[in-house]
Amino acid sequence: MTIEPVVVLGGLAVLVAVLWRQGVFGSSSGGIRTEHRSIPRDGTQRTDLHLRMGAGVLSLQGGAAGLVDADFVSNQPELEPEFVYRTNDGICEVSITQPSGRLFMSAPHLRYEWHLRCADNIPATVDLESGAGTTDIDLSTVPVQQLRVRTGAGQGRAVILASKLEHFDLQTGAGRLDLEIRGSPSTPARGSIHGGVGALQIRIPRTTPTRIHVDKGIGGVNVRGFMQDGRNYTNYAPGATPALDIDIHVGVGEVTLDSAG
Repeated sequence: MTIEPVVVLGGLAVLVAVLWRQGVFGSSSGGIRTEHRSIPRDGTQRTDLHLRMGAGVLSLQGGAAGLVDADFVSNQPELEPEFVYRTNDGICEVSITQPSGRLFMSAPHLRYEWHLRCADNIPATVDLESGAGTTDIDLSTVPVQQLRVRTGAGQGRAVILASKLEHFDLQTGAGRLDLEIRGSPSTPARGSIHGGVGALQIRIPRTTPTRIHVDKGIGGVNVRGFMQDGRNYTNYAPGATPALDIDIHVGVGEVTLDSAG
């Protein structure tokens, strides 16, 4: 394995690039390798995380020992990712990218997994794109400011700590998406969800004043803890201001809104 650090000096700016060469994960004949990477905290005040993955399994959680810890599991050497980060003025920008032109569809023999962890209690913005597969996001210990997710067909789950939330935007293809909001944003926040075909379930605390607008094609809307007014659903008294405002646009499938917990 070859590691090539690149450092750019200028004020407090530091650029570090880690490029993984052919052979990191072993052969494509079935040998499975796991590679670990970690970014030190170094007084970072915010993490900006950019992820680009094709088919596979992607998990993103809190609990990192460093700022960002990553384990990459694969039996496909041609899919080895590029891992790049730079720190400037207390903000660490992290980019993890599957090689361009190698975004394969899922195959029976493919083993390709990214297991990522962010540091607890350090604000983060996340921009994630993935293809077919499973996406599991649990940032219940990470104060997310902005979350943007684009996924293809498959199963998805997202848990968001809302204390510093400003905006989230989730787009999915065919499959199921479970979204859970924990806590309330300190200032009014907005969210949007765009889905194709499948099931969508949203759980929001009853103590978080929320308005949800649902624009959908075929399928029902199941509600617990919300009051309905046309296509709008609220869990607060009339005349109050929502802390969370969400727009949902789905094609075919069931939508479940739960604010009873």
